[in-house]
Amino acid sequence: MAMLPGSGPTDIFGALPVSKNLTPAQQKAKGASQEFEQVFLSTVLAQMFSGLEGEGPMGSGEQTESWRKFLTDAYAREITAAGGVGIGDTVYRELLAIQEAAGSQ
Repeated sequence: MAMLPGSGPTDIFGALPVSKNLTPAQQKAKGASQEFEQVFLSTVLAQMFSGLEGEGPMGSGEQTESWRKFLTDAYAREITAAGGVGIGDTVYRELLAIQEAAGSQ
């Protein structure tokens, strides 16, 4: 997908333009949707790591479990900061639709 000059960056599917001119309500919705995606990804990654057993670089036991929790949270934060997997954008669109519907009543 070629970008036209001045069109600005978009998400991976080109559906949501990245905008710095969000209203306070839109900023709040964007933050909530990104936080949701981060928590979701952290949960998915934790499930992925849950099947790993045996000695790792830090041994095994409670220390390893704590380390894995920090690692999965960091992975989720970085994936979300890099654009995520699209869940946050979908949640953001839904939150905006709910806000618009509530505003029109």
